[in-house]
Amino acid sequence: MSENASSATAQPCCGWLSVWTEGLAFLVAAVGVMGSLYLTWGLGLTACPLCLYQRMFAMAVVTVLLAGWLFAQPVGRGLSVLAFPFSVGGCCVACFHVYREWVQSMVCPLGLWEIGTAPQQSLAVFTLLTVLLAVSMLAATERRAWWNRGLIALVLLAGLGAAMAWGLIKSSPPPSGQGSYQELVQKRDNHELSVCTPVRPAATPEHSATPSSQDTASQKPPAGTGGVQKGGFSFLARLSDIK
Repeated sequence: MSENASSATAQPCCGWLSVWTEGLAFLVAAVGVMGSLYLTWGLGLTACPLCLYQRMFAMAVVTVLLAGWLFAQPVGRGLSVLAFPFSVGGCCVACFHVYREWVQSMVCPLGLWEIGTAPQQSLAVFTLLTVLLAVSMLAATERRAWWNRGLIALVLLAGLGAAMAWGLIKSSPPPSGQGSYQELVQKRDNHELSVCTPVRPAATPEHSATPSSQDTASQKPPAGTGGVQKGGFSFLARLSDIK
């Protein structure tokens, strides 16, 4: 009797939900990988370091889920726990990529069907992927351990993914090329921009309180004229005082 009760309480919280969300997460990750590769092979775009990191995270999710289903566990039996950190890492890199676009420090090519830029589409994919994996992971948790092994694991794994993203961003090589924001946006709209390109910092004029040497030299009176005249006037004034 006790064994039956323990087996009943050890059932997943929502087994069917875990199966469906984990399967959908695999499809979303696979579509993201194929779309990313098509941007390079089909449209001739070049992936910057941040784009490559996001592609690698999506490939890691596909690999973990597919290898786990084939050789470890069936769909919906907890493999989302292994794939979740990679999804969070890709989402964090995509957020940073879109943030750089938002502050106008980088301009990126348009994505598929020109629905936003490539980083914006990547952020949408990783956001959906992260939500699906989180739901699948919580749904596969046992009812009696949902709080301890569900939410706490979710937070810890999310922190692991964010730490991986931070390490990649901090060690990322700078993208090549530069240009003004208006110039890069025009190239993007004309489909001439093939890689995410940093915006050249605008030159700000320097206002100095002290005049420069060139200005000082230009303000000096010609040699032999101003100084002599000034000296002559002072000499005449002294003579008038003596008189």
